[in-house]
Amino acid sequence: MPPIPTIALSFAAVAAILPAQRLLHSYALPASQTPRTALRSAGDTDGDGVGDFVAIVRDMPNSSVTNWSVMIASGANGQPLHTLPIPVEPRDAVGFGDANLDGKGDVAVITWTELRVYSGADGALLYTVPGGSSIFVSVDALGDWNGDQRPDLAVLTYDTGSSSVRLPSLIIPNLAPRSQVSP
Repeated sequence: MPPIPTIALSFAAVAAILPAQRLLHSYALPASQTPRTALRSAGDTDGDGVGDFVAIVRDMPNSSVTNWSVMIASGANGQPLHTLPIPVEPRDAVGFGDANLDGKGDVAVITWTELRVYSGADGALLYTVPGGSSIFVSVDALGDWNGDQRPDLAVLTYDTGSSSVRLPSLIIPNLAPRSQVSP
């Protein structure tokens, strides 16, 4: 059998066993806003038991103004929960666990030069980690990588001809370790 029919039969077999997909939610952005490439899981930021998502949004109300934000949207109904204004173009955004121990997932956003962590519960900026001379490229959630009972992040950076993965310490001042927090 020639390779092309074999490939076509493989796709037909896979298509036959996959369930039909349907649109769960749709949310229309205003005409001046366009989503960027990052659309990532945010975990459950609003505590309703359904995973939410984050999206980077560019808003151009006119040709000379560009505003950036990260939208946290409900996985239950697709509606925006919070819009986080970002002072410069965001590179990436991801939900990564409960950094401030309020029981709700939080969101990490990187720009070219810093990591910004926001509360998923209310959208408040929790803290920033400057990149120094490094350029931040992407960020991803690791779970509790180092065993300290806190969520961890990996940040891919570029600095003068070399790339590296940084694991920033995400300890928020004045918070007890999770094992010391009363239920």
